[in-house]
Amino acid sequence: MTIDGVDISVFNAALVGLSAGLPDITNTYFYDGSMKSPRLIRLGGNVGLRKISLNFEVNGVSEHNTALNVSNLLNALRRGSEMEIGDGYSYYYAIDSVGESPERISPTITTLSVVCVGYRHGSTVTQTLSSSGTVTATGNYATPARFTIQKTSGTTFRVNDMIYTGEAGAETIVIDGFAKKVTKNGANIFSRMQMTSFPLLSPGTNTITIVGTGTLTVEYQPIFL
Repeated sequence: MTIDGVDISVFNAALVGLSAGLPDITNTYFYDGSMKSPRLIRLGGNVGLRKISLNFEVNGVSEHNTALNVSNLLNALRRGSEMEIGDGYSYYYAIDSVGESPERISPTITTLSVVCVGYRHGSTVTQTLSSSGTVTATGNYATPARFTIQKTSGTTFRVNDMIYTGEAGAETIVIDGFAKKVTKNGANIFSRMQMTSFPLLSPGTNTITIVGTGTLTVEYQPIFL
């Protein structure tokens, strides 16, 4: 198991049990009894986070060292944002609860239980367009995306309903749907954008309309329910 790319073995810890539950899905319906074949009409809904239960065994060379390893593992989980648990996916997560107290097996072995909530995603997918086209998003749920504009000339560049107005000539603009910011060389330039929302890709084919000279690189992480 890794936390933000760091293997938990650095804490002398091992993942000895896990359970990744299904996401919480709620829907609202309207019952239409006026039709010849009455049916439920879906009005809307919400997809929540899944519960991820983790059980660890933590070792040390002494009782004090074992307690320190437990503390460092908990701190890494608290500060982290992404984990891999060995099922081929990654999870963005937050800690929901921790067991009341670690179970001491011996002075140098302790077990620990942690419950997190989060969502599951695949590896980053990248596609570059030099003109209008499509991006086919894998996964089965809408996912944020990062648009990187490499403008080679002119002062404006439009991607769908997002319009950037800047300086003449070459510029690199990042419209980051993950971090919810727009930057040029790391500096905030949101005021130069005309946009109502950050990039979001639906599962399947997404039409990308480009007006301007340059290229657009699209990055996303497919989300799976």
